[in-house]
Amino acid sequence: MYANVYETKTNLSKFLELLDSNQEKEIIICNRNKPVARLVPIALKQKETRPFGVYKDRFTANPEEDFFGLDEEIASELLGE
Repeated sequence: MYANVYETKTNLSKFLELLDSNQEKEIIICNRNKPVARLVPIALKQKETRPFGVYKDRFTANPEEDFFGLDEEIASELLGE
C-alpha cells in the first residue's frame, strides 16, 4: 500500500490497525509521489522454552580432567581434598 505524507498523518491510526491485523504487510510512505519510508509491523518473537537436556550430547569435557591442569594447591582446594 502506498500513501503520501498528508494521507499518512491523517490516517496513521487506521494504518496501524491495518498492520496490526495483518491486513497490510507494509505501507510505503511517499513524499511528492517518491517513496521515502516504509511502515512495517514489529514482529515480536515469542519466547520459546528450551527442552531440558537439549545440549546434553554437545559437550564432552570432563570437569575433573580440567582440574589436573591447574596448580596442585588450587586443584585440591577446588576439589575439596
